Amino acid sequence: MLILASGSSWKLDLLQRIGFEVIGVGHLADEDALVEADPKRSVRRIAEAKALSVEATAEAIVVGADQLLFHEGEVFGKAATAGEGGAKH
Repeated sequence: MLILASGSSWKLDLLQRIGFEVIGVGHLADEDALVEADPKRSVRRIAEAKALSVEATAEAIVVGADQLLFHEGEVFGKAATAGEGGAKH
């Protein structure tokens, strides 16, 4: 059994489609406070903080995941709205 430390329905669905028994739970990590200049390090720190903020049972493995878009030296965070997500910069 996996516990996905995320509110992402996309990540939950992906793990289920490839055969994992998984439940998604909200995390307590402050993602904005963990962002730094190195995007790879930021994603690792956020994923780890998400996983560590969720209480696991002895029968489960907690998975934390995060992603960001890094293009031409600029980090693009989560879109606030669906319209913003489709906007071109």
